[in-house]
Amino acid sequence: MLSDYVNIMYPKDDKNQYPDHLCEYLYNRFMKRYDKKKIRFLDIGTGRGTHLTRFMKHVKGDFYGIDLEKSKIPGAKIKSCNLENQPLPFEDDFFDIIFSKSVIEHVKNTENFMREIYRVLKPAGVLILMAPDWQSQMKNFYDDHTHVKPFTKKSLESALRIHNFKNIEVDLFIQLPIVWRYPKLKYLCSVISFIFPEDFKWKKSCQGRNTNDRKIIRFSKEKMLLSVCSK
Repeated sequence: MLSDYVNIMYPKDDKNQYPDHLCEYLYNRFMKRYDKKKIRFLDIGTGRGTHLTRFMKHVKGDFYGIDLEKSKIPGAKIKSCNLENQPLPFEDDFFDIIFSKSVIEHVKNTENFMREIYRVLKPAGVLILMAPDWQSQMKNFYDDHTHVKPFTKKSLESALRIHNFKNIEVDLFIQLPIVWRYPKLKYLCSVISFIFPEDFKWKKSCQGRNTNDRKIIRFSKEKMLLSVCSK
């Protein structure tokens, strides 16, 4: 079931360079201090390893992933775990960096999700957590039938604070690499978001979810939440 979900909702696209750009950006912004250190890195919601394999190019150490189904990713140890009701299969204070993109919105039991991440993260370790922004994606949030819990900037920040994370930053994140290089372009994205209706995000309706979008329009309208914090 999980492999079917990944293949349909996130069809493989070897020409898509966005994961490379994203992981490089996150590394440069949040992980540079681990340059000369061997670390333990966990990717929550590994899927086919799209992000984990990219991070492996930037940092050195031992790499782990978890998902509902095990998969084989060279150089990483992938374990099965249901975040609704199971503990993460690792000892306390184990990881230097934990990364999770587009997972928390699939989990009803936010308490177990947050509590287990906090438990296995080392003191002063870094959590990088990304989720869809409800306020900008409410019209399409449930296009993914496995989404169960939306988050706003305020609700994600409070969830992290309630579970004792420190140094919390939660920002709206535009998934266009050119905006990361030239931040003032976010104002142009705001104009684009206002001018173009929802159906202009797609070249074709329904099919090819991630390959038939007009990226500048789509990601000007659909923002993510990017949070970083520590234990």
